[in-house]
Amino acid sequence: MLESQSALPEAGLTSALASREIGPGAWTWYNDPRAIKGGSELVLGAQIQTGQTVVNRFNTSGVYQGRTVLTGTVQQDDHNNPALLLRASDGKLMAWYSAHNASEAYYQAISTNSGDASAFATPTNLDSQLGKTIYSYSNSYQLTGEANDPIYLFYRAGGPNLSTSTDDGATLSTGVQFITGANSDRVYVKFAQNGDDRIDCLLTSGNPSETVNCTIYHAYYQGGTWHGTDGTVLGSTFDFTAATLVWDGSTVDGEGWNWDIQIDGSGNPHCLIAVFPSNTDHRYRYAKWNGSAW
Repeated sequence: MLESQSALPEAGLTSALASREIGPGAWTWYNDPRAIKGGSELVLGAQIQTGQTVVNRFNTSGVYQGRTVLTGTVQQDDHNNPALLLRASDGKLMAWYSAHNASEAYYQAISTNSGDASAFATPTNLDSQLGKTIYSYSNSYQLTGEANDPIYLFYRAGGPNLSTSTDDGATLSTGVQFITGANSDRVYVKFAQNGDDRIDCLLTSGNPSETVNCTIYHAYYQGGTWHGTDGTVLGSTFDFTAATLVWDGSTVDGEGWNWDIQIDGSGNPHCLIAVFPSNTDHRYRYAKWNGSAW
């Protein structure tokens, strides 16, 4: 059965995609996790050419097993791949997704059986619970080190929002914009789960094609509140400029994009950043927290 929330190994992904042409598809790296692995299946979420949101299934040898279509959105857009979550209580796969800037339509789909992504129950539209008007960019994590194993659902709805569930996704709280500040509606966030009680995020001050000196910050959630990298308490919500600076977009190398964030065995975040001195000059930076500084 499916066992792990961790990212799909590169070798497995290469083998899987080499084994069979499965048709045109797309995904954005601001929806995560996009892939999970387990004892018998590798599952990759995508949005295909027909405009449908799907999960593709492979065995652990990388052989393609089939595709399951998740109903509820038909739009050709790379923003629409699902965020995947392996529910701790029963091993069922949960998928969260919407069309890009969807109006009053945000879906949750749950697999029918544990460890089997070949069939899902009819998706539920969560709009009435979340209380928002438009949706995009899904990210989902579960912290089993906290009481009631809460699920944390992040998404954009006019800005970065957070909704939680303490009953395995049966009900979700009204969404709260957890990152605030001027231009916070254009903040982009990458997440990483650190063990069972912490979620890290790497965020921008905007979109570098629109925001002058687009800058990169880091923060993490633990124990009911957000913190700067050094542990400074930011609160239940925070202005993005109060988070810890990772990359200053006013430097000679220019604006930054947050490419990825991962956590090492010591609990320290590592991240990849793309910077753009010009439209035709793209450079890539690696940053890590050494316990006291980036």
